[in-house]
Amino acid sequence: MSSPVGASPVESFDLLAGPAFTRVVTATVKEATPDVAVLAFGEESAHLPVTEFYPNRAWSLGGTYHLAATAAGVSPVQVSSNVDEFIEMLLQGVSTEVRDGRVRVMAVSRQVGIRSKVAVAATEEGVDPVGACLGRGANRVKAVSLMLLGERLDVVAFHSDPDRFLQNALAVAADRIEHQDDGTVNVFVPRHQLAAARGGGNLNVVLASRLVGKRIQVVAA
Repeated sequence: MSSPVGASPVESFDLLAGPAFTRVVTATVKEATPDVAVLAFGEESAHLPVTEFYPNRAWSLGGTYHLAATAAGVSPVQVSSNVDEFIEMLLQGVSTEVRDGRVRVMAVSRQVGIRSKVAVAATEEGVDPVGACLGRGANRVKAVSLMLLGERLDVVAFHSDPDRFLQNALAVAADRIEHQDDGTVNVFVPRHQLAAARGGGNLNVVLASRLVGKRIQVVAA
């Protein structure tokens, strides 16, 4: 969970792609094979392909899971744990500020089941967008992580300045940033911060790159 390098209130934003998934359901596995599970929630049911479930998890017969779902009454109902908008909907469920629009989700980057980054911004002065998602003692983000079966969620302050947003995404204060002609961004950090900035398997850099839409390379200053 990163500390923001400034936060930039916004008037408008681009909606996350994929308008089909509009709600979160709590579904129970009634039948299952290794490839597909039949789920029940309320009076509805749906088939969940293994490709739409956490790749590092296996479902269990009788197990209950939180999932993104398409609108009720539209057949067939589709469900997924993997779509980016699932993160936004879960945050709406735990954060009043996200739910009422004072905090907006700007971008999501996921390694499903392992770790995600979500960029948030306030739409009015005086609102801390990161704090609104973290909650007191990080209780809100912990609740979301639990519903994601332990997937870690980093909450990042969006900023209209690309370099500040990039540093927020990496959760590191860079000594300097260089933009290359091929679109790559070299971020120079103190040598003792290299491991933290890159993350295990370079995952922190990969997720930050997706979040800001730039190819990032972390380099020792």
